[in-house]
This record gives sequence, structure tokens and C-alpha cells, in this order.
Amino acid sequence: MKKQDPKKKNLEDIKKEKLAQKLRENLRKRKKITK
Repeated sequence: MKKQDPKKKNLEDIKKEKLAQKLRENLRKRKKITK
């Protein structure tokens, strides 16, 4: 139980990275609209 599944961790990291990318893209779009 203590051993973490490497595949699971990778999936979580990928999800976090995708969310971060979406947030960055949204911020860029908002900046473009406000200009």
C-alpha cells in the first residue's frame, strides 16, 4: 500500500500539466481581448 504506482503518478502529473496549460491559454486569450 505504501508503494505508489508510477503509472498513476504520471497520469496525475499529466492531468496537472494539461490543466496548467489550459489556464495559461485562457489568461493569454483574456489579455488579447482586453488589449
